[in-house]
Amino acid sequence: MTEGDVRPAFYALAPGGWRDYVTLLHPPYTLWHLSYVAIGAALAPQWRPGVLALALLAFFLGMGIGIAVAVRTNLWLLAFVGVGAFIAVAYNLELFGSRLHGDPWFSLAWGAFPVLTAYFAAAETIRIEAVFAAAFAALLSHAQRRLSTPVRLVRRRTRAVSGRIELLDGSTIPITADSLTAEAEHALKTLSAAVVALALALVLLRVT
Repeated sequence: MTEGDVRPAFYALAPGGWRDYVTLLHPPYTLWHLSYVAIGAALAPQWRPGVLALALLAFFLGMGIGIAVAVRTNLWLLAFVGVGAFIAVAYNLELFGSRLHGDPWFSLAWGAFPVLTAYFAAAETIRIEAVFAAAFAALLSHAQRRLSTPVRLVRRRTRAVSGRIELLDGSTIPITADSLTAEAEHALKTLSAAVVALALALVLLRVT
């Protein structure tokens, strides 16, 4: 494996032009993250598609439009907007000595938080089902992080991979960059599709 052989992520397109912008959007993870927003809104007692649309746009754009949603619904939502803005800046810029960049904060910020925010935007309260849904999202986001971290290590920070696995029957399996990343990336692709499918199912349940 050499640096020129490996893309920075499994979804990364060939570098250059518009493809760089698509890669920067992290498409499967962005859809995963936005699916939590849809799940939170779909679980709310009141089905409010307009709020869902604005919440999706807010999270896609980084919470900026959330202020408009708060003014139209419940000013307590401004607290969620403030927390979201703080988390986005502190996490991405690795402030406070990267204390907010670890696994627990990722699980809360990119998993539990969008579920709770979308639920509150639609319901104007937090009920027990929202708490359990947020726990689901946090745990799944933790699994995402545990799978993606070693993959990033191999793809972005590793110069070479060597070694082999010796089986009981005497045969060997070479250890390569692909063997270290393939299964984890397959799991990440599958989980991303599963979360999107769940979000679509819940939204369709509310609109039909």
